[in-house]
Amino acid sequence: MATDEQRKVVLKGIQEREGQWQDLDANAALEEIGTGAGLDDAEMAELFKNLVEENYVDSGRVIQSIEAVEADKRNNEVINHGGLFLLIGYNMKLTDKGRAELDK
Repeated sequence: MATDEQRKVVLKGIQEREGQWQDLDANAALEEIGTGAGLDDAEMAELFKNLVEENYVDSGRVIQSIEAVEADKRNNEVINHGGLFLLIGYNMKLTDKGRAELDK
C-alpha cells in the first residue's frame, strides 16, 4: 500500500505533465513517476487506479470499447502497467480534490 508521501509524489508527477500527455509515452511516464515515488509497476498501477476511482485524477476523455480505442488512438492510450490495463485520455489531469491533496 502506498504511503501518503508516495501518493503526493504521484499526484505531483501527473500534475507536472498536464497538457503534455499527447506528446508522451504514457506508460513510460507513469513508470518514471512510480519509480520516483519508490513504487514498483504493480504498486504504481494499483495506486493510479485508486487515485482515479477516488476522484483525485481525471483520467481524461475515456472511451468504453476496445474497437473505439482502435478508432480513436489520437485521444486515448491503453497501457499495460503492472499487469493492469489502464485507459487514459491525453487530457488527463488532477481533479480539484487531487489539487487540494497536494496543498495539504
